[in-house]
Amino acid sequence: MIGPEAGGAPIDGVRNLVLTCHRCGNSHEKTNRPPHLRYVERLHRRIEFLIASQHPLRPTLVAQTGMTPDERVATLRQAYSDATLRGVRTAWESPVELPPVF
Repeated sequence: MIGPEAGGAPIDGVRNLVLTCHRCGNSHEKTNRPPHLRYVERLHRRIEFLIASQHPLRPTLVAQTGMTPDERVATLRQAYSDATLRGVRTAWESPVELPPVF
């Protein structure tokens, strides 16, 4: 996994790009629980969109997640695996979910 030694913050910084409502973003039931895998997939699509659009976050996203789409998928999979402790922790899901934009 890419971390501070590679020129960026830990992957936790990238997960802040996951879109949530105010209630869910501040929910105590969400704290310290990994997201459902579909949110990780949506995060990957959002990251790819921002990188392709030359968004100002592009260099940070590439530094934190990898140079290629395959590296970025691997980084997110590893972060998810680390967060779930190989399935031991229950994933968090939003009680209300809008259709994905990305």
